[in-house]
Amino acid sequence: MPQITWNFACNPGRQWCDFISYNPEFPEQMALFTKRVMRDDARIAETEKIVREFLAELDHEVATLRSTYIRSAA
Repeated sequence: MPQITWNFACNPGRQWCDFISYNPEFPEQMALFTKRVMRDDARIAETEKIVREFLAELDHEVATLRSTYIRSAA
């Protein structure tokens, strides 16, 4: 679901996406699974919030590492 949600975030005009899973080793009636997923703007907003928080944390960690190791190397 996170991948599908992010796809919606990157494609604002997209209203639905089909999730498809196929396993030829399953019995024929179970080998193909398809589920239509509708756009959920609340889920997209929550995913974007989580990504922004992660990127801020990552920026902080990178800055900490740079200040620790770049200063030490000088």
